[in-house]
Order: sequence, then C-alpha cells, then structure tokens
Amino acid sequence: MSNYIAFEAGSRAGLSTELFFRAWRKQNHWKDCDGDVLVLADSSPAYYQLSPSSKSICRVAEYDGIKMATALDEFIIFPADELTRQCNERIRYVAGRSKWSAVHPLWYDKTHVNNVLYEAVDGSGCNIRVPLTFGLSDVCVKPVKASAGSKGIELKSDVCVSQAISIKHEYVIDVLRSENEIKLFPREVQLRCGYDKMIMLMEPDCQLSHEVRGFIEAAGSFSLFAPGLFHLQIAEDENGDLFYIESSRRISGTSIVNLCNGFNPFCFMNGVEAHVPVSKFEYCRWYRYEDFILDIENQIKSIV
Repeated sequence: MSNYIAFEAGSRAGLSTELFFRAWRKQNHWKDCDGDVLVLADSSPAYYQLSPSSKSICRVAEYDGIKMATALDEFIIFPADELTRQCNERIRYVAGRSKWSAVHPLWYDKTHVNNVLYEAVDGSGCNIRVPLTFGLSDVCVKPVKASAGSKGIELKSDVCVSQAISIKHEYVIDVLRSENEIKLFPREVQLRCGYDKMIMLMEPDCQLSHEVRGFIEAAGSFSLFAPGLFHLQIAEDENGDLFYIESSRRISGTSIVNLCNGFNPFCFMNGVEAHVPVSKFEYCRWYRYEDFILDIENQIKSIV
C-alpha cells in the first residue's frame, strides 16, 4: 500500500495526476494497489470542497496536506509541483524528503541554470542551444534610439535576461529517466492564454527526441536531469534552430495526453511497465487538449 500526495492540485498538472492514478489502478485491476490512496491538496476552497472522483482519492486544504505529509513517513510526494520553489520552509522540508520532488533551490535561479547548461553543452556536438543569458537580475531597459528624458525606460528586478527567440514551433518533452534508461515522450504544442490548447503527438524516436536525449546526456550530472520525472520545453526558430527554454523536475501540466503512449508516472515510480492502450490519436496530427481528456475519461470511468 502506498499513500501519495500532490500539491497545487487545482492545476492542470493536478488533473493529470488524478487521471494517471486512476489509470494506474485500472491497469493493476486493484490487486497490487488496492490500498493506494491519492491526496490532492490545494489552497483554494473551491477545489478542495469538490466531491472526490474515487474512493481512493481525497481532496484537502494545502495546510492539511502539509501536516499529513510532515507527520506520516509513508507519504510519497508526487511531483505535480516543484514545492522547493516556494518560500514556506515546511513545504521545502516536506518536498526534500521525497526523491521524486526534491530539487536543490539553487536550480530555481534561471540565470544560473542557463549559464551552467550553456557551459555543459557548449562544444558537445549537441544541436539544442541555450539562449545567451546575462548575469543581471536588476536591469534598466532603454530604447536604442533617442528618447526624451526617461521616456521608454523600464526598470526590472529579479528577472532572468536572455536573448529573444523568434519562435516558430514549441515543443514539450516529458521524460522518465531511470539509472539505465531515458524514455522520451515529445509533442508539439500551440498555446492559448499560456496553456497547451492544440497538441500534436510526435514519434518517441523522432529527430527531436534524438536531440533532447543528447542534450540531457551532455548536461551530465545536472540535478534537474537526474533520474526521476521531469520535462523540458524546447523552441524552434524560423531557421530551424532548436533552443532550450525551460525544464522542471515534475510532470508537465498536460502530460496526461501521453497516457496513450505508455507514459504513466505511477507505473514508473513502482517499477511497472505502463499499459499502452489502443489509441485513436495519430502522430503528427493536431488535436485539442480536451479530445485527450474525453477519451481518457471514457477509458477509466469505471474505476472507483
């Protein structure tokens, strides 16, 4: 029996977590995970007062979730959110106790991350570039051309300043990395209001996967890419050049779309191969995010 807890569960990543868990229970026919419990914690009363979708799932307020995870050693922190980025010391402590959610706070300095990655992949033959990043966090942005007085000047604090990229294509790659293997699940996305709206699944062994694998290996022991679950965002510019945008040691918000490709973190965390269902979704074709959700709900709606 395992007890899992996911924080900031009112997000898309929280929904993905819930669906992954229900699919995990269905795959195992409740035999090996009958006593498993998933606790979904969030700070919004509108979320944690919702009725649970399953007897093995409960919703709680964030502060109750922190108490539960702090008091009980058997809780596994599911990486739906990078808790160590938060200022709450109790949350940092809770996150650091689980190998799936522990991330050194140093890696939340994006300027530092970009510069370390730049040095790691420079000269490695990797075709994914790290944008040129400047070692400044407090900046004054001035118009290049003449301006009157302070017209057009912008003062920014606590920012990461890097070169702008003319993005033509955006990609998200979900990664399951064990000690001996790296499994990649790539997709192209089109955003609306900051969220993946349109999604195109890509072949696991496509050229982008090859480039991302090389990038991860070139980064060496960089802790964000240590064994575990994480995802990367990659951009392609108008010239076809690839650029690293960001990475997080957690599932991506819309990672549930890769369930049809055999991506299930609960299976990975338990050392079980994920079942690959018969899928109606084709590679290299656009679908709405909602199309995947409807299909998944139909597959696992009988799970209690």
